[in-house]
Amino acid sequence: MKPVDVVLKRAEVLNFDGRTGIVEFRVIINDGKDKAIQRNQVIEDCTALANDIFQEVRKKMKALHSTLDLDDDPLASIVMVRIAGDEEVIIERLAKFFASVKEKMRNAKMKKLSYLDMERQIKGLSTDLT
Repeated sequence: MKPVDVVLKRAEVLNFDGRTGIVEFRVIINDGKDKAIQRNQVIEDCTALANDIFQEVRKKMKALHSTLDLDDDPLASIVMVRIAGDEEVIIERLAKFFASVKEKMRNAKMKKLSYLDMERQIKGLSTDLT
């Protein structure tokens, strides 16, 4: 069994399309080296999106660190992903971040800002997850 310690560091908005509402965001993780999960998505259900990203982190880390050795030990190919910190707190922070992005999008639409001003306002938002 191979334990892998993972730290979710930061979530940030890279780009935003005001016409379609698609947000390009990145979640930076560290398992000894910095890695990123990047997505283009419309933010609808913040908690479900945070859970989905959390599960994607687990799957990618397992796929990245799994080895197909034919050792005598049957547990040699199992990867145990350990997330630093409380998982529920991290999911809650991610969900709050996506909710704040969604709220800023809604406020910008209510103020009838131009698409360019909406992009400037939302682009570059980030939060610390540690």
